[in-house]
Amino acid sequence: MSGAPAPFRPLARAVVTLLLLGPALALTCWLALTCADFLGIARDGYGLAESWENFALRVSLGILTPPALLAGLDGRRPPAFRLREACRASLISFGIYAAGFFAVSALVTRFSSSPRAWLLPLLLETLGPLLMCVLLMLSYRITVLMLPPPQPQGPAPAPVRVFVALGCVLALFPLVEAMAPESPLGLPALEPSAHNARAPHQDPFLLAVLVWLVGCRGLRVFRPLYVIACLLGPLLIALEPGLVPLPWQMFRILRVALSLTACACLYTPTARRWLTA
Repeated sequence: MSGAPAPFRPLARAVVTLLLLGPALALTCWLALTCADFLGIARDGYGLAESWENFALRVSLGILTPPALLAGLDGRRPPAFRLREACRASLISFGIYAAGFFAVSALVTRFSSSPRAWLLPLLLETLGPLLMCVLLMLSYRITVLMLPPPQPQGPAPAPVRVFVALGCVLALFPLVEAMAPESPLGLPALEPSAHNARAPHQDPFLLAVLVWLVGCRGLRVFRPLYVIACLLGPLLIALEPGLVPLPWQMFRILRVALSLTACACLYTPTARRWLTA
């Protein structure tokens, strides 16, 4: 990467990071599934294999995302040093996860003599997104201890303050979507099959954490991740087939408009100068 022209070095770092992240995710997923094998937990059967794979993927994303972004896109330190510290942070985070996994499993097996396999998909579906958020914060804390990021200079400019305000509001929107069958905020009640339920208990926490990392800590490396997380859900909902009542259509249009505005604030000249590389 040091031999690449200066304008292409950030792109080269991003490409190398993605190329290394794929095998790292596969290895971490395998390790997460191996923990279940050590305990003799069944992973095959109707509804079990897919749930375990999704659970392992969420665990891997929570552990590897902060080291990949903070180390892979850092142009201030040598590549070998960044790779070594990222691996150390990932291993420490996974070690803490494995210790917690075995401790919780030991308690469950001690107080439940006949675990029911058909409950596993429901438990994994419920706990996976929450665990991913916890691991995301844990891995971030460990990574910044090994690779301290630069601090933004001066107070946040107006576009960044607007972004923080909009981001806090947008973090609450998935909760309203999750309560669609119960007529939230006076909106018409929707059938369970007519609303989006993609891990609503994960999205508010994830969006709020990314707002804090970008808008308060000024970390530019998390800006693409926020744009993806902020826009992907609303756009997928807007493109879903089927008609919903007009109030819900207006609600979703408002969410898309606020999401676009929040993301646009991050790319204004003053915000780009304030965010740290």
